[in-house]
Amino acid sequence: MAGRFWDAMIWATAKRHGCRLLLSEDGQAGRTLGGVTIINPFADGPQPLLDEALGVN
Repeated sequence: MAGRFWDAMIWATAKRHGCRLLLSEDGQAGRTLGGVTIINPFADGPQPLLDEALGVN
């Protein structure tokens, strides 16, 4: 239960500061909440949003 609080705090901070992407292994990867898309950097498979953010071609 306490983990959810901190996840929400991190998301709210990202939203407040205008971040479009939030890297987290705990959130629902690919879900967009309030304009912030959660990306799991450890997930298998292609990660087009993460690649774009990092400038990987």
